[in-house]
Amino acid sequence: MSQIHVYKKSSPSIHEQIVVAYTFYCNAADRKSLERLRDEAEEGNLWAAVWLAECYFRGITNDREDDIKKAMKWLDECGNFPLAQFKLAERYLEDEQTQKKGKKLLKTAAEGGLVDAHFSLGTHYSSGRVFKKNVKKATKHFKIASAMGHPDANKQFWNLEEKAD
Repeated sequence: MSQIHVYKKSSPSIHEQIVVAYTFYCNAADRKSLERLRDEAEEGNLWAAVWLAECYFRGITNDREDDIKKAMKWLDECGNFPLAQFKLAERYLEDEQTQKKGKKLLKTAAEGGLVDAHFSLGTHYSSGRVFKKNVKKATKHFKIASAMGHPDANKQFWNLEEKAD
């Protein structure tokens, strides 16, 4: 699982509790933590819904296909929450048939202020794999991610600058 860096206003105490519940469940198969996570998600806690989706992606039951459907459902239900959009984008970008939707969600997550979405856009624009290669756009997104505190963005920005020279 990729590390997510979110630099937006949120309630750290709730977020920390949800991350702990997620960590306990996914690492120790703690059913009480999963129940707590599900309860929080059902009460509208978007952080909990995203982490619950991550648990489903990792596999909660023996039915892998059903787990993935449930994960996508939880992320879809998060609406305009940038972290959920980013997680959906990651999944949609894996399949050529859904890449267009993934690209749109990734851009929307970046517009919503998610630093990892900017970093991901920079990576995709610099590699030319998912988006057409565009060093100017890659530079823009790496600069934004760096300004927002992403630990690897500045290095990627300078790597692009060195290649341009």
